[in-house]
Amino acid sequence: MLVVPDGNWKQASRAVDRDPAAIGAEKVTLPPGPPSRYRLRRLPHPGALSTFEAIARALAILEYPEIEEPLMRALDLFVERTLVLRGDVSAAQNSSGTVRSRE
Repeated sequence: MLVVPDGNWKQASRAVDRDPAAIGAEKVTLPPGPPSRYRLRRLPHPGALSTFEAIARALAILEYPEIEEPLMRALDLFVERTLVLRGDVSAAQNSSGTVRSRE
């Protein structure tokens, strides 16, 4: 079973220590990989990932590698659309070169 704490990076790092159901669970770290594609918050350190990215990478390791890329494309679309809705069009343009309108 894979348990992934959610929250901001500081909250997630403390969540396992506060959850009685997680006491004794083995903590694992993902191997190094590409940098985070989540551009909606500042990263606390270069290797940090969003919860979604961490789950996508873990599933690629535990299940099959081909699952990661479609999940990451969904994340890219979510990030791009969120940036557009926030009015940060320049950041959205940096990801794909174009800004798609709402469909």
